[in-house]
Amino acid sequence: MGNKMKLEVVKISSLRPDPQNARKHDERNIAAIAESLAQFGQRRNLVITHDGVVIAGNGTLEAAKQLGWTELAVDRTPKEWDEATARAYALADNQTSALSEWDDAVLTEALAELVEEGYDITALGFDLIAEPTVEVLEPTLVSEEDAFGKLPDGDRSEYTQMSFTVTHEQAETVKDAIARCKTLNGYDLDTGNQNSNGNALSFIAQDFIRGLG
Repeated sequence: MGNKMKLEVVKISSLRPDPQNARKHDERNIAAIAESLAQFGQRRNLVITHDGVVIAGNGTLEAAKQLGWTELAVDRTPKEWDEATARAYALADNQTSALSEWDDAVLTEALAELVEEGYDITALGFDLIAEPTVEVLEPTLVSEEDAFGKLPDGDRSEYTQMSFTVTHEQAETVKDAIARCKTLNGYDLDTGNQNSNGNALSFIAQDFIRGLG
């Protein structure tokens, strides 16, 4: 059985959608395909049977029609392919795409870069990227009772946990200040606190207060 396909550019009017296409294309999907075609052109050939039925690329066919295109590049299957072979290929083509997954971290970073470059990612079928929270709250004191549940009398300590909400940039500044403070001698006095970050942050605060006079 021959597997070699034949590359052609054909009139859209000569193509027929697959009446048994198992892959659904809603309006949003077709709009995203049309936007991709408009911006980047056709970069993937349709696959059609010898008599012009589209077995891979029905969404592209519909989007091209909406754009008013008159021609598309296609790969025509060999004459030897019977209907079952063409159907098997159509299902395999759709399933291999469906089995792949996005790397969310890489995708988010890539979309963010496109947004910065001025691309409308929603037109390409992606949702808007949520902006990072830039909320700044007053320090919230959290006692051990609140943080870890009520402790029996006699087991309470003098320690208090504090939580802050800062921007990513502010967080980097705080971490840098704590790291630099740890390189100094004297910040880690006999405070009774074994947490070096807490000691460093306290030293920074005391130094700031002393600077105010």
